[in-house]
Amino acid sequence: MRDAASTPRGLRGLTWLPMPLALVVAVVGWLVLTDPIRDSGNGAAGREPVLRAGRARRSGHRPSGSRRRLGASFDHEIAVAVPAPKATSGQLRAQALIGSLIGIVPVAIGAMFHPVPRNVRQGGMNFFLALTVGLLAFLLIDGSAEALELATKTAAIFQRPVMVVLAAW
Repeated sequence: MRDAASTPRGLRGLTWLPMPLALVVAVVGWLVLTDPIRDSGNGAAGREPVLRAGRARRSGHRPSGSRRRLGASFDHEIAVAVPAPKATSGQLRAQALIGSLIGIVPVAIGAMFHPVPRNVRQGGMNFFLALTVGLLAFLLIDGSAEALELATKTAAIFQRPVMVVLAAW
């Protein structure tokens, strides 16, 4: 006769599943309804900041009493369209909320799914591992393509694709 510990649990083993799924649905619903990062309070909500800079010229002369300068120098002030944001307690709360959504909530959701590997056979575990590796490969390829696309919009002085490779290194 088999004891209760050795019998398969069947659907009883999945009683933990509704709670993390409900939490995921609640968090996604709250994010969709409230849109907490719509206005980060930096004065640039809903528009792209416009930077205005004059033409740079190479510094060909050597000022007296100073070291040799490398790079570009400017003869005028560079005006920026958006002023630097002032730190407020409201911004601190918003950043703490975003940080917890990015850092704490995913870990908590992952911890709620921790009982799954105990009930999965070898074939199921191989599937989960293959799914994870595939997701990571997709993120690598998509992120690299996005970075190279954005690099084409930067100034030539940054060496465009080289900058992406060195930043990823």
